[in-house]
Amino acid sequence: MRYLRMYRLIRARETLLVWDPGERFAYRVHETGVRGVTAMTEQRALAPSADERTRVGWTIAVDCAPPVRLLLRVSQRHVDKIFQDVMKRLEGLCRSP
Repeated sequence: MRYLRMYRLIRARETLLVWDPGERFAYRVHETGVRGVTAMTEQRALAPSADERTRVGWTIAVDCAPPVRLLLRVSQRHVDKIFQDVMKRLEGLCRSP
């Protein structure tokens, strides 16, 4: 189990569901401080790329109240950008000596 905070607003407790080193990991959020979110699962899948890099796929499923669902749809580009920024920072960390 892991406890996390993001942006000082979001709190969550997660449980790891799958850990296949070098391939994928998935977890479920079983407690969150976000009103209207009743369940959430995320998976990240790793696959080698032709240019000797790693392709990361991200799948998220959220069971939530209609207002939260609308907010997620409207903010999808922003959420995608956050994920891309995180992947770029991770790439930089991986390249650091």
